[in-house]
Amino acid sequence: MWKYLPYTIVILIFCTALQGWAYAHDQSTPEPTANSVDPGMNERVIRIPLRTGGYVRAILGSPVQPKATIIMFPGGTGDIGLGQDGRIQHADNFVMRTREVWNRQGYAVLIPDTVNHLPLRGLRSSAHYAHLVEDIIAFVRRQDSGPVFLFGTS
Repeated sequence: MWKYLPYTIVILIFCTALQGWAYAHDQSTPEPTANSVDPGMNERVIRIPLRTGGYVRAILGSPVQPKATIIMFPGGTGDIGLGQDGRIQHADNFVMRTREVWNRQGYAVLIPDTVNHLPLRGLRSSAHYAHLVEDIIAFVRRQDSGPVFLFGTS
């Protein structure tokens, strides 16, 4: 267990620095009102079909010609509370707060919600969740928006 401590410390330092950088570069952006998808950000709610049937709802924000797409997975329960109308109930996560920063840097950002708003705690290491992530990656690749990166918080 202790042999991973240096890696954990490096990751924590990186995430703290990234959060500070995002905060410093996001000072001129007005707060979104009503926790909804901001039309000025070119965001839209999409439904990603799953191989097992059904779908997962996600927010996709993108510049006209993205350099790449970042699939961002919020930590905690993973539930952002994304409604069909674009309302977001849980927009306080680091992933949610920094999505505009990535868009302004030329990256498309896709943030999936949980299926049926069920919490993901304890499920992220399951084969079912691995298939869900594979389905999301396959969907993004079909959009032909360049390289695909995964980003997650805990």
